[in-house]
Amino acid sequence: MNQTLNHVGEVLDFAKDPLKETRVIDSISIGQHVRQGDVYIQRIASVNDWKTTENRQLAPGTTMGSRHTVDGSVVVLANPNGAQVERITRNKARCLGPQLLSKDRFTIAHPEHADMSLPGGTYQCYFQVDSQSMKRVED
Repeated sequence: MNQTLNHVGEVLDFAKDPLKETRVIDSISIGQHVRQGDVYIQRIASVNDWKTTENRQLAPGTTMGSRHTVDGSVVVLANPNGAQVERITRNKARCLGPQLLSKDRFTIAHPEHADMSLPGGTYQCYFQVDSQSMKRVED
């Protein structure tokens, strides 16, 4: 059972209310990733020569599910091709989102998922792709 007590002894059930939880990732190696809903954040060795953007929302869209936002001193580099699904093999595809570059710890927040605190570094965001339709999955 995923429960803990808050400072006044009330039980916090993160399965019922993930908003009360911040998942702290102490370290993440190049090639490893974490997931927040339909967004994957993978540690990479270096970023591409993409242009920086002031947009702090990682997933495109206007729905509540697309509200994956980055907080902290992070440089967000926009994918110049947008969030297009690229077929890799017959049944495998990927959808590249922005890249992130930060010297310090930062947070990826979402109103319906637990927040994630990641160590500084370089990251590539990917969006989940449905293998049947080959379209980007949206929360």
